[in-house]
Parts: sequence; structure tokens; C-alpha cells
Amino acid sequence: MVLILLAPLIFFLPRVAKSIGAAIVIGIGSLMVAVDAVAAMVGGETLVLELDAINAPFLLAVAVVSAAAAIYAVGATRDAIYKKSAVQLSLHFCSMVVLFYAMVGVLTATERYEFLLWWELMTLSSFILVIFEAQRKEVLHAGVSYLILMHISFFFLLAAFATGGQEEMWSCGGSLGVWLLFLVGFGLKSALFPLHIWLPVTYLNTPSHVTAMMSGVMINMGVYGIIRTTLVCDNLFVTGLILFCVGVVSGLFGIVKAAMHTGLKRLLSYSSVENMGIAVMALGLGVIGIFKGYNVLIVCGLGGALLHILVHSAYKSMLFMAAGAVEKATGKSDLNQLGGLLKRMPVTGSVFGIGSLAICALPPLSGFFSEFSIFYGLFAAVADGVEPIIAIAGIVALGLIGALAVMTFSKAFSMTFLGAPKKCAVRDAVEVSSIVIVAYSLPLVCVLFGGVAFAWLIFSDSEIFAVMVNIELFMGGVIGFAAGLWWLRALLQRGRTVDVQPTWGCAFTAANKKMQYSSSSISYSLSETLSSNTKREQATISEIYPVQEPEFHTDNVDRANLVITKTSQRFLHKWTARLALFQTGKTNHYVLHILLFLLLVLFLSLLGL
Repeated sequence: MVLILLAPLIFFLPRVAKSIGAAIVIGIGSLMVAVDAVAAMVGGETLVLELDAINAPFLLAVAVVSAAAAIYAVGATRDAIYKKSAVQLSLHFCSMVVLFYAMVGVLTATERYEFLLWWELMTLSSFILVIFEAQRKEVLHAGVSYLILMHISFFFLLAAFATGGQEEMWSCGGSLGVWLLFLVGFGLKSALFPLHIWLPVTYLNTPSHVTAMMSGVMINMGVYGIIRTTLVCDNLFVTGLILFCVGVVSGLFGIVKAAMHTGLKRLLSYSSVENMGIAVMALGLGVIGIFKGYNVLIVCGLGGALLHILVHSAYKSMLFMAAGAVEKATGKSDLNQLGGLLKRMPVTGSVFGIGSLAICALPPLSGFFSEFSIFYGLFAAVADGVEPIIAIAGIVALGLIGALAVMTFSKAFSMTFLGAPKKCAVRDAVEVSSIVIVAYSLPLVCVLFGGVAFAWLIFSDSEIFAVMVNIELFMGGVIGFAAGLWWLRALLQRGRTVDVQPTWGCAFTAANKKMQYSSSSISYSLSETLSSNTKREQATISEIYPVQEPEFHTDNVDRANLVITKTSQRFLHKWTARLALFQTGKTNHYVLHILLFLLLVLFLSLLGL
């Protein structure tokens, strides 16, 4: 943690070295944190930090993702080196370092005030990172909204800590009400429904290396707090059931909104809501398992939640980095304007494709293992008659989430990297620099090989790990067989003339780029089913042969966001209008207010309050 003191030195580095300096400081810290996290997870002795089985997986995720994001920032911010002032660059990269060590501080804090200090530092540093492009009005609006909501979260946590008793740091004092305060405070950070309203607009207007850190690991801090406070709460069944319901609703809401959106970053943002929902649902199942004394549900629920946090951090940070590379190369983020990028950006396309397979929980990638463990616990609970209604509801919800995830990310990948380019800017796209490819490699290794490794760290003493290994070996055999067939096909074609023809167009020979699937058409059925959430604007055609092309625009409206925002606006307007009575504009009235306040302070002091 002493390395955080090196952050101000970034202000004294040359412009071109600021990002490199931040990457070095974060890289050194990440290596130390990762070593201690793995040591704690295998039951060994840590070198620097005091860790346990709960915070170690979170710290491992922080180490891997932060290092990758810092390396990515070196390549992604090259264009901004001479467009931004030296102070802006210094403040940005200094905040990256502070954010990394603040997250480590949150996860290792042993005192309440220490935790709140690191929590506030995490909020302020991430706010500075969000407003990197503050000259744009929408970025500043997103940053201010984020800052306000994160401080609402802080005050909920402050109230919970103040009323939770003094027994231990995470104590709820036996009160369900105190636990609910914690749930709201931490739920805001984790963007659980309906507290997710800050996330889509913030991620949309934030640099990709920052969204990789925020969506990959910072959002996990809320889940960490929920785990800590729930496990020491007295009402285990009630809290577990609440978490299960919140997780199911968040998961379904997030993936439905992601499926209907055509913006790549918005799609990934709502997917983060979905994945936090899955983790919280698994946590709720584990807590119910503790209440029932059912070990399978305890292991698969709590272990599945921790494993899902790890694997989600890897593939989501990788997806955001790839999405940022696409946006930088094309200037586009709308799936309806992209297409055909796999030939122009093969590395980025492959990385995004692997990340899409992982987030759909397809074996043998890491995303499969966390959701498999949750399914395993749910089916075991049904078979043994342990809360079968809850277990069946979980199976249905998780299955539906998985199906929609396949639809969502097959759309995201195909509309971005397959087909023909829909805009001229896409045809000019070029592959990312080598430093960005290095940044891809860290989470990519975790996605490809981390599933078994992470599962071993969490489930090594459980029978479920043996089942996972068998599935991994089987899928390895299937992939090997498919690779053998591909090699045999290539061998047979060697020396032969291969005639490549365009896709058959049903005898129509004048096909163009518009005659292909779009993002909107793929999700059309789902959007029509939920048509109340879709806003359409179409230009009126006033002539037979219009000079300008008519435009058709669809926008998916987040009703929860609108309801919460408008309700808050009405409430604030009502109370600020009342407070305006004190703004008379007369100096003597303001002096009187100060005098009355001082008299009140004196009176309370005399009473010993």
C-alpha cells in the first residue's frame, strides 16, 4: 500500500512517460497482490497482506484486470498525449494508480473508518477518470450523476455502520433494517436493479481502459460488501431469499436490456448488471444453504459467486477493451453501423469472439465453470428436496439468462465483425498496436485457462471439481477432434484450386451492404414483445422521390431509470422550493441565520449532546 505514495510523482514525468509510469506502479502492486491472493486461496502464508478466503478472489481479480487496463491505457491514450494538458494527463494517470490501491484498501480494511476512507478515495479517483473528456457536455453530466449516486451510496453505508453496533466491523447488530441499509449502499456500487441507473450512461462516456477497471473489478466491491455483511447477519433465510430475488430480477433485467440495445458499450454495460445479478443470486442460494445446513448449496452458492466474480472480471474487461479498440478504429459504436471488421482487425475480433463465448458460459472457457457450479447446486437441491421451489425458480431464471446471453453476444460479435461494412469509416479500420495486444493477453489467458485453475482454488476439496475436470477433458477432446478435421481438410485441399464465391443471394445479383441482418432486426421479436420500452422516430416522406434519405431511429428506454430520475427530481424540486424561502437576498437575514445556528450549537453543547 506504500506504493500509492508514488502516484504524485506522475505529475513530474514527461507527457509520453506518464502512462508508462502509472502502468509500472500498478504492475508492481498487481504482482504483489496476485501472489498474496493465490497464496491465501491455497492456504499458504501471505507476504504483504492479511487475506482470507473471501477477499482473496476479489484481490486476484483486481490485480489481473488493473494491470491489463494500465497496459491498455499506454496504447489507447497515445492520441491524447498532445491534445490534453500536462495537468490533465497527470491527474488522469495518478487517479488510475489511486483507484487501484483504493480497491486494494477496501478489500483489506479491518476498521470501519479505514474502509470508508478507502471507499471514498475509490469514488473520487474513479470520478476523475470518468470525466477525462470533460469538455463534452454528456461526459460531464455522466460524471456528476455518478458522483452524486456514489455519495448516496456512501451515506447509506455510513448510516449502516453507525447503527450496526460495535461488536465487529461488519456487524448488523441483529437488525434486518441495518442489513438493508448495507444492501442499498453496496447495491448502488454493484449496479443491482433498480440501483443501476448510473452505470449505462457512465460507461458510455468513459474511456475504455477505465470501463475495463470499473466494470471488471470496481463494480465487484459492492458484492464484496454484501457478502461480508450477509454472512454475519442473524436472519439468514430472509436475507438469502432477498438476495436471490434481487439477483434473479437484476440478471433478467440486465440481459433483456442488453439484448435489445444496438450500442456496443451500452450492451456490455447492461450485461454487467446481469452478471452482478448472477453473482448475488448465487450468494443468496449459498446463504439459504447455510440456514438449511445443506453443504452442496453452500459450496456451489458461495463458491459459485466467488468464481463468477473472478471469471466475469476477466472476460468483461477484455470485452470492454476490444469494444474500445473498435470504437477508436472506426469512430462508431452502433452495431447497425459496423460489420466486416474481422478481416481488418483479426486480433481484436478473435479476442472479442472468445470473450463472447466465455460470457455465454460455453465450455471449455472460464465462464462455463461458475454457472455450472450454480446449476449443480440448484439441481442437487431439487433432487434432495431442499427448498425445491426456490431451486426450480433459479434453474429457470439462470437458463433464461443464459439463452438471452447467447442471443445478445452472437448479435454483438456478428454485427461487429462479420458481414459487409455498413459505413465507409469501417473499411478504413486498422488493427490495434502491439501494446494493446499485450493488454489483451492477460485476461485472455484467464478466460482460456483460468476456469480450471480458479475452480481448483475454490472447489479443490469438493466433488464438483472432479465433474468440472471431466467436462473440461471431454471438451478438450472434442476441440482436438475438430482441429484434426480442419487440418485434414486443409491437407486434402493442398495443391488444389479453391474457388471462392459470394454467398448465394436467392438468384438476386444486385445485392448491396444494406441487404443483410442488422442488430435491430435480430432483436426485433424481443423488442416487439416489450414494445412499451422502445421509442421510434421516423422522418415523414413528403415527396415521391425525396432528395434526402428518410431516417429511421429506434431507442430502447430504461423505464426504471426514468421513474427513479423523475421521482427524485420532483422530490428535490419540492424541498428546494421550500428552502428558497430563506434566500431573501438581505444581508441582515443571513447574519440572523448564522446567529441562530451558533445559539443552537451552544445549547446542544450545554446539554452534552
